[in-house]
Amino acid sequence: MKRLNSNWALLAVNLLVISAPSLSWASGPSCQQVLLEITATEQNPKLQSAENKTDWNSDKSFLEALQKKESMGQVQSFFSEEFQTQFYYTATGIPDHKGQPRMIDPDSKAVVLFIHGSGTMKSSGRNFIPNMNTVAKLGYTGISIDLPFHGNGPRDEAFNNPDYFMKWLRNIVRNIEKSGKPVIMAGHSFGPDVILEFDTRYPKVLAGYAALSPASFNKELDKWYQNYTSKMNFGGDVAENEAGGIWAGAVSSKFLWHKSKLADPTVINPNKRARILSGNREEYVPAPLGGPGNTPIGENTYDVSVPLRKMFKNAVITVEPGIGHYLFDHIDSDGYNVVTREVMLALGENPADYKKITEEIRIRDNNHTAAEALKIKYAQDSQFRAWATIRFGENQVFKLASRQNDALAKKIMDEYIIALKMREESIFLKILSAKETEPEFYAKYKDFLDKANPKRFDSALFIPYLNMVLNKLN
Repeated sequence: MKRLNSNWALLAVNLLVISAPSLSWASGPSCQQVLLEITATEQNPKLQSAENKTDWNSDKSFLEALQKKESMGQVQSFFSEEFQTQFYYTATGIPDHKGQPRMIDPDSKAVVLFIHGSGTMKSSGRNFIPNMNTVAKLGYTGISIDLPFHGNGPRDEAFNNPDYFMKWLRNIVRNIEKSGKPVIMAGHSFGPDVILEFDTRYPKVLAGYAALSPASFNKELDKWYQNYTSKMNFGGDVAENEAGGIWAGAVSSKFLWHKSKLADPTVINPNKRARILSGNREEYVPAPLGGPGNTPIGENTYDVSVPLRKMFKNAVITVEPGIGHYLFDHIDSDGYNVVTREVMLALGENPADYKKITEEIRIRDNNHTAAEALKIKYAQDSQFRAWATIRFGENQVFKLASRQNDALAKKIMDEYIIALKMREESIFLKILSAKETEPEFYAKYKDFLDKANPKRFDSALFIPYLNMVLNKLN
């Protein structure tokens, strides 16, 4: 990575993927225009869509919706005019009376607000999509946002004032609190800096937090960053977000928590489940160097848990063996993904119960009536909405589902399954004809195409086919 103007510049990665097979995340809906609804009776902030509707008859639009479904899982997104930033959230549960997904599922046990890192063009609330899908499988609502000067976040210079920034974040949390759900935060790199500042200023708000890989929060670590970390290339070549890095460095330098100017929030609120995790090969912490890009070749020579324990007496602080700054795919000695482990513990759950909890939530969700399931499908799945609009008219399927006629709902879903299969088969046949129509595409996937059976539908080449279509359009 390039050297940036912030202690938080080396955060972002392409995707922060939870890789343990038992902690995988399932495909879900693509994004659409939504209304931010905390409860059905409260007024919604004015929002603006970040996505286009799916065109059922357009291969490009249909496959783009499929691609979003695969990459986003349960997560949908919208731009909030009120907060001038992009929200990402797990769209689970029955939608509101207008057929719009609720940002917070009324059945969720709590809300996890994810706070991303800083300094690169990849730093965004999107980074936590896999983690948000994981908490959704556990029965929780996941929400993330784009921080100022990152992604679609606000660009107002007022955010250089930490008081202004923290009040903005507090107002976001207040909107979440209207759901009546407990709130925890989880964040990585610059994220913990934001979380710990928030918790120090508002010690009774959060039920818990998971702060992952906090960095450069005292003079020793800042000196190490300036002299060594900033010159490393341990995160790969990721495009710099100079404005984001400058902002994060500027606002962080005025934070109060690492100056110990306010009381310990874990003492004020001793029931808070406060978790702080760092690796013992953390690139932001002094260690013997000599690896590629002058990266560490051994364990840290400075114990970050010592100053953290002084500042957060009741926090559980773990220095995990064998991991550095990017810890999202690390599996601990007990077989747990460390990020999922820390988030679950901050939620008051036992990581050993992961499979049991996810199965309970799966069974709960499968107990929806056919009419309820149809409402959820309509709210979450843009491909289904596109088909339903052609078949029945705008919003008519949701109105039909509202009649609570399970037999009718099941009939509509059965009809859609047939229509979806026919639509996908039509694309598959176009792909199989690539030998004549798209010789370059055929040459690249010749082995697959020569062996494919036209009567046995296979979606393996849908996304490569979409990419070919998009390249032709460009």
